[in-house]
Amino acid sequence: ALAAASLLCMSIIPKKRIESEDPGENLPKMRLPCCAVAQEFIKPIVLVAHHSRLRPLCVSAFLLAFSGTLVMAVGGTYYNQSLGLLPYGTSQEFQEVQLLTMLPGQLLVLPGYALTAYLAKSGGTLKLMRQLIPVTSLLLLLGILLKLFPHLWFLPVVVIAESYTGLTNVPLMRLVAGVAPPG
Repeated sequence: ALAAASLLCMSIIPKKRIESEDPGENLPKMRLPCCAVAQEFIKPIVLVAHHSRLRPLCVSAFLLAFSGTLVMAVGGTYYNQSLGLLPYGTSQEFQEVQLLTMLPGQLLVLPGYALTAYLAKSGGTLKLMRQLIPVTSLLLLLGILLKLFPHLWFLPVVVIAESYTGLTNVPLMRLVAGVAPPG
């Protein structure tokens, strides 16, 4: 939704004025927002359609992004429910859960990105990508254990594991950059 809004905003920006003899032609020319937005959405599809090596990478990127988005969408409710806070938790308990779902994942994922970049550069990007996909699946499944261990101390473990599922983006984006045509 934010990307669509950004594209809409960019398409409404008036084009550069063209100097001419007719004063009516000096007015800024504007593109139709719906046409520009539609064109911006179609360009990547055409690019993928014309380059067969990009297709499996785009499908992989879509599936990884979809699984990550799904976890983010239902994560907060799942955490609160697994810890037994719904419907009678206090506001302090909800705040603790919110804090534990944000900070550990954001702080501890940075060393993972650095390690993944190093491994991709030294050991091969495609090889690392093939090894990270099953690991990513296992890390996503770790969230199920929160039902078995409904303790507040286990929540950061689950959140860090879910944050590390995004590490597949490092080799994936490197592969896409290597396969994509210039320009």
